[in-house]
Amino acid sequence: MKQFINIATVLILLFGFGCTKRLAPGGVYQGDQLLFEAEQMTLDAYKILDSYVTWEKENRALINSPAVQQSASKVRANAKSWIATMIAMRNAYATNPTDGNRDALEKSLAVLRVALFEAAKYLAQYSTPKPQ
Repeated sequence: MKQFINIATVLILLFGFGCTKRLAPGGVYQGDQLLFEAEQMTLDAYKILDSYVTWEKENRALINSPAVQQSASKVRANAKSWIATMIAMRNAYATNPTDGNRDALEKSLAVLRVALFEAAKYLAQYSTPKPQ
């Protein structure tokens, strides 16, 4: 079965980057970890979700799971909108870092995390070799 993405990459994106180091206050993100996380999500989410739906389509007969097919169909229908919303919320927060804009950005990131978690779950479930 073909596997296009590294499941560890998805898990790192979902649960953090393992970096306890703080961002420099004078850096490009002005020390704002949320802006950094949103930037990483912008760079990685589309690629990961696209790889997931490609994997599902190319392995549909082997997987033979309505749940996986439904999940991938949902991603196909919504991923571009989810990412566009997150980018808009990131830009709004970067321009005007109010609590409301922060909450909106966090909610849009949560939507993407749910999709990525589901993709990782199915990839792990169906990509792991079964003992003979």
